[in-house]
Amino acid sequence: DSVALKASLLKRNCFASVFEKYFKMQEAETPSEETAVVHYHEEEAMYISAKTDRVTVIFSTLFKDPDDIVIGKVFSPRVLEMLGRPTSRLRKFSSHTENHRESCTDRLIS
Repeated sequence: DSVALKASLLKRNCFASVFEKYFKMQEAETPSEETAVVHYHEEEAMYISAKTDRVTVIFSTLFKDPDDIVIGKVFSPRVLEMLGRPTSRLRKFSSHTENHRESCTDRLIS
């Protein structure tokens, strides 16, 4: 029982350690000089950075299936609407035709 529980928590704890590091940086008001990159699935990653007033997490995923592309195009603007942000920013971000690692980090962190 104990070994199985510890094994099941391994992935969760690995993810949590990265977030904990960046939240501690933000609490201490020491911005990160670098962005953490966590590759959690093939062609999917999270980019995490800390500023003095926020922690930014960008989820990068690749929609390959045509149905997923449609869902992404519909879902993404709705998320920003709920957050109260202009959807024009997300249209660029949700494009499935360009690499966003540098451009999205600059746009969303600034």
